[in-house]
Amino acid sequence: MDSSIGVSSDAKQLAFVRNDLSRTPEESYLVIAHTDGSGERNVALRKFQDSFLSRPAWSPDSKTIALAATHSWEHASVVIFPVEGGAEKVLSLPDANWRSISDLGWLGDGSGLIAVAQDEILNSAQLSQITYPSGQARRITNNLNDYVGISPTADSRP
Repeated sequence: MDSSIGVSSDAKQLAFVRNDLSRTPEESYLVIAHTDGSGERNVALRKFQDSFLSRPAWSPDSKTIALAATHSWEHASVVIFPVEGGAEKVLSLPDANWRSISDLGWLGDGSGLIAVAQDEILNSAQLSQITYPSGQARRITNNLNDYVGISPTADSRP
Protein backbone atom coordinates (compact mmCIF):
# COMPACT_ATOMS: atom_id res chain seq x y z
CA MET A 1 0.00 0.00 0.00
CA ASP A 2 1.36 3.39 -0.93
CA SER A 3 -1.26 5.75 0.46
CA SER A 4 -3.21 6.14 3.65
CA ILE A 5 -6.44 4.18 3.71
CA GLY A 6 -9.80 5.78 3.01
CA VAL A 7 -12.73 4.12 4.80
CA SER A 8 -16.23 4.17 3.30
CA SER A 9 -18.92 5.96 5.31
CA ASP A 10 -20.64 2.63 6.01
CA ALA A 11 -17.25 1.24 7.22
CA LYS A 12 -17.61 -1.81 4.94
CA GLN A 13 -14.91 -0.99 2.37
CA LEU A 14 -11.40 0.42 2.19
CA ALA A 15 -9.70 2.27 -0.63
CA PHE A 16 -6.01 2.94 -1.11
CA VAL A 17 -3.44 3.67 -3.80
CA ARG A 18 -0.89 1.02 -4.77
CA ASN A 19 2.11 2.05 -6.85
CA ASP A 20 3.81 -0.59 -8.98
CA LEU A 21 7.37 0.60 -9.54
CA SER A 22 8.43 -2.64 -11.27
CA ARG A 23 6.67 -1.74 -14.52
CA THR A 24 7.80 0.61 -17.25
CA PRO A 25 6.17 3.06 -17.20
CA GLU A 26 5.38 2.82 -13.51
CA GLU A 27 1.71 2.36 -12.63
CA SER A 28 -0.53 3.72 -9.90
CA TYR A 29 -3.77 1.88 -9.00
CA LEU A 30 -6.84 2.88 -7.01
CA VAL A 31 -7.74 -0.29 -5.10
CA ILE A 32 -10.95 -1.12 -3.18
CA ALA A 33 -11.37 -4.04 -0.77
CA HIS A 34 -13.73 -5.15 1.97
CA THR A 35 -12.57 -4.29 5.49
CA ASP A 36 -11.62 -7.94 6.08
CA GLY A 37 -9.24 -7.76 3.08
CA SER A 38 -11.37 -9.85 0.74
CA GLY A 39 -12.76 -8.74 -2.60
CA GLU A 40 -9.78 -6.61 -3.60
CA ARG A 41 -10.19 -4.99 -7.02
CA ASN A 42 -8.51 -2.30 -9.06
CA VAL A 43 -10.91 0.54 -9.86
CA ALA A 44 -8.55 2.79 -11.79
CA LEU A 45 -5.07 2.87 -13.27
CA ARG A 46 -2.77 5.77 -14.04
CA LYS A 47 0.67 5.57 -15.57
CA PHE A 48 3.36 7.77 -14.05
CA GLN A 49 3.68 10.97 -14.81
CA ASP A 50 -0.08 10.89 -14.25
CA SER A 51 -0.17 9.37 -10.77
CA PHE A 52 -2.45 9.54 -7.74
CA LEU A 53 -1.33 11.91 -4.98
CA SER A 54 -3.65 11.62 -2.00
CA ARG A 55 -5.49 9.21 0.22
CA PRO A 56 -8.81 8.22 -1.37
CA ALA A 57 -11.77 10.18 0.01
CA TRP A 58 -15.14 8.39 0.01
CA SER A 59 -18.30 10.40 -0.62
CA PRO A 60 -20.85 10.39 2.23
CA ASP A 61 -23.07 7.95 0.29
CA SER A 62 -20.05 5.63 -0.38
CA LYS A 63 -20.79 5.64 -4.14
CA THR A 64 -17.91 7.86 -5.26
CA ILE A 65 -14.22 8.21 -4.45
CA ALA A 66 -12.22 11.41 -4.91
CA LEU A 67 -8.44 11.49 -5.29
CA ALA A 68 -5.83 14.06 -6.13
CA ALA A 69 -3.89 13.25 -9.28
CA THR A 70 -1.02 14.74 -11.25
CA HIS A 71 -0.97 15.46 -14.93
CA SER A 72 2.55 15.18 -16.37
CA TRP A 73 3.95 16.12 -12.94
CA GLU A 74 3.02 19.77 -13.63
CA HIS A 75 -0.57 20.18 -12.57
CA ALA A 76 -2.72 18.62 -9.84
CA SER A 77 -6.46 18.15 -9.94
CA VAL A 78 -9.22 16.30 -8.13
CA VAL A 79 -10.53 13.25 -9.96
CA ILE A 80 -13.72 11.35 -9.17
CA PHE A 81 -14.39 7.63 -9.68
CA PRO A 82 -17.65 5.70 -9.31
CA VAL A 83 -17.08 2.87 -6.82
CA GLU A 84 -18.85 0.41 -9.12
CA GLY A 85 -16.45 1.29 -11.93
CA GLY A 86 -16.53 3.71 -14.80
CA ALA A 87 -14.64 6.58 -16.31
CA GLU A 88 -12.66 9.11 -14.31
CA LYS A 89 -14.15 12.60 -14.11
CA VAL A 90 -11.85 15.57 -13.47
CA LEU A 91 -13.68 17.60 -10.85
CA SER A 92 -11.49 20.64 -10.22
CA LEU A 93 -11.43 23.21 -12.98
CA PRO A 94 -8.12 24.33 -14.53
CA ASP A 95 -8.40 27.84 -13.06
CA ALA A 96 -7.55 26.35 -9.63
CA ASN A 97 -3.94 26.10 -10.91
CA TRP A 98 -2.68 23.71 -8.21
CA ARG A 99 0.81 22.31 -8.23
CA SER A 100 0.07 19.77 -5.50
CA ILE A 101 -2.85 18.43 -3.47
CA SER A 102 -1.87 16.49 -0.37
CA ASP A 103 -5.26 15.60 1.13
CA LEU A 104 -9.02 15.68 0.47
CA GLY A 105 -12.15 15.32 2.56
CA TRP A 106 -15.83 15.36 1.58
CA LEU A 107 -18.29 17.73 3.20
CA GLY A 108 -20.88 15.76 5.18
CA ASP A 109 -23.74 16.65 2.83
CA GLY A 110 -21.81 15.61 -0.31
CA SER A 111 -21.94 19.13 -1.78
CA GLY A 112 -18.19 19.31 -2.20
CA LEU A 113 -14.74 18.64 -0.84
CA ILE A 114 -12.06 20.43 1.11
CA ALA A 115 -8.58 20.15 -0.40
CA VAL A 116 -5.16 20.84 1.07
CA ALA A 117 -3.60 22.37 -2.02
CA GLN A 118 -0.51 24.30 -2.99
CA ASP A 119 -0.73 26.64 -5.95
CA GLU A 120 1.97 27.94 -8.27
CA ILE A 121 2.56 31.11 -6.27
CA LEU A 122 2.47 30.24 -2.58
CA ASN A 123 4.92 27.92 -0.89
CA SER A 124 2.50 26.94 1.86
CA ALA A 125 -0.44 24.60 1.32
CA GLN A 126 -3.82 26.21 1.93
CA LEU A 127 -7.40 24.92 2.24
CA SER A 128 -9.73 25.20 -0.73
CA GLN A 129 -13.37 24.23 -1.13
CA ILE A 130 -14.45 22.48 -4.34
CA THR A 131 -18.16 22.28 -5.13
CA TYR A 132 -19.61 19.00 -6.33
CA PRO A 133 -20.48 18.29 -9.10
CA SER A 134 -19.61 21.65 -10.73
CA GLY A 135 -15.94 21.70 -9.67
CA GLN A 136 -15.81 25.38 -8.76
CA ALA A 137 -12.88 25.96 -6.40
CA ARG A 138 -12.28 28.77 -3.95
CA ARG A 139 -9.53 29.17 -1.40
CA ILE A 140 -10.87 29.33 2.16
CA THR A 141 -7.59 30.06 3.94
CA ASN A 142 -4.89 32.54 3.03
CA ASN A 143 -2.28 32.70 5.74
CA LEU A 144 1.25 31.61 6.61
CA ASN A 145 0.19 28.22 7.96
CA ASP A 146 1.18 25.16 5.96
CA TYR A 147 -1.81 22.81 6.15
CA VAL A 148 -1.11 19.09 6.00
CA GLY A 149 -4.34 17.13 6.38
CA ILE A 150 -8.10 17.45 6.46
CA SER A 151 -10.76 15.40 8.26
CA PRO A 152 -14.20 17.05 8.09
CA THR A 153 -16.79 15.88 10.58
CA ALA A 154 -19.88 14.03 9.33
CA ASP A 155 -21.99 17.19 9.75
CA SER A 156 -19.21 19.47 8.36
CA ARG A 157 -19.21 21.62 11.47
CA PRO A 158 -16.05 22.75 13.25
